[in-house]
Amino acid sequence: MTRISALPTTSFPSLEHEFPTSKEGESVKLTLDQVRTLLAYQASEIERGASDVATDLSALENGKADVSYVDEADNAKLDLNGDNVGANAAALRLALGAVGNLHKVTHITTSGTHTYDTATKAAEIVVIGAGASGGAGATTGTDQAASASGGNAGGRAIRLKELGAVTSAIIVIGAGGAAATSNSGVSKNGNNGGDSSYSDGVHTLTGNGGVAGVGSGGVNTIGSAPGPIASGSSGGTLNISSHPTSAGIAIGSTAGAGIMMAVSSDGGVSPYGSAGRGGVARGATSSAAFGEDASGYGAGGGGGSRIGSATGGCSSGAGAPGLVIIREYR
Repeated sequence: MTRISALPTTSFPSLEHEFPTSKEGESVKLTLDQVRTLLAYQASEIERGASDVATDLSALENGKADVSYVDEADNAKLDLNGDNVGANAAALRLALGAVGNLHKVTHITTSGTHTYDTATKAAEIVVIGAGASGGAGATTGTDQAASASGGNAGGRAIRLKELGAVTSAIIVIGAGGAAATSNSGVSKNGNNGGDSSYSDGVHTLTGNGGVAGVGSGGVNTIGSAPGPIASGSSGGTLNISSHPTSAGIAIGSTAGAGIMMAVSSDGGVSPYGSAGRGGVARGATSSAAFGEDASGYGAGGGGGSRIGSATGGCSSGAGAPGLVIIREYR
């Protein structure tokens, strides 16, 4: 068999000339025309890939791209001149100025002015109202029990927006409802949570503060303290009301065969805070069970319970303050 190196050259090459090649152990022959077709196809794939990435990122920049565009662009690898450039979407987005890279998150816990980063093009704003405090029950007899309901959590408003000419926003953080204290046999309702808000001159979002828990008077049979209504919100593309808290339950000595019990309900839960637990008092003699304070942000305080006193009182749990979260995208 003649070696390829021993074959003569030609001054008249054509696309019909053939040469041997192999793949995975199988030897075949190819014509130059077949090689040209393969090279042309590869070039078209490279050109199409680059075009697709640029088109997808342009759609992202104009806010018209589906999330799948991001994944496709991020996975695109352009093989130019034999070198794997690895041009992923993150680098190209930055070069083209497209929106989609989360680059800053701010949790705002005090009122003031938020100034956006100069590179920010869009933002997601989450506004959470402050939680309310629970009510505080009170008794006027040694055979009585009194309960209360916990305070509601604050409402939430959420919006994703392009900034345009907006460079800053005024932030107001609502204060948590202060704890309530009953005394001299007089029950007390809790205190509402304060509203939290965001305002940039174009959009205003408000998370309403939680509604206060209700304190009940004493009963020697069976009684309850109603739960407060839900807290709302406004201005968001998504406005979420808090869930109403449960009623408190009281059982006096007559109904309890000499044993008294008061079960106050917990405060309302927030995604960024824990509710205060309601107080539970039980026995045949005088005692009080205070409600617990809420923790974190936006949650409600627990209700306070009292049993077996002619002038009995107690204290509820305080609500947690509000919160504003701003996520910035460039």
